[in-house]
Amino acid sequence: LRPPCLQALHTTREFLAANMNLPHVLTRLEQENQLSPDEVRSVQAEQTPVSRGSRLVEMLMDRRRQEPYDWLVRVLREEGQDFLVQEMEDRERDRERRYGIGEQQAAKPGKQMAQMDHSAQQAQVH
Repeated sequence: LRPPCLQALHTTREFLAANMNLPHVLTRLEQENQLSPDEVRSVQAEQTPVSRGSRLVEMLMDRRRQEPYDWLVRVLREEGQDFLVQEMEDRERDRERRYGIGEQQAAKPGKQMAQMDHSAQQAQVH
């Protein structure tokens, strides 16, 4: 999970938990194999709607993978909850500005790693 996305989840956790349409989000994430049935039950076992939303966000943060985050964004957009996505994207941009990560750099971490590996290989040859 890209650091700006992890930061976005962390800083918007309470806002997301209080405002997302959790039943729809859980159903869609389970359908897309981003959550197991046991994980869905674990979220649903929480006492309050906000604690259920918080539990989901914590699960996604713990995964530290980009795909579940991207699915959450997609599902929120499908549900018409763009204001939640906007808040997350604002936090991503804040993180990028604060730490000097440009949009191109942040958007292509795999390409950067390949370039770094290639540079390291070239250094070993010489």
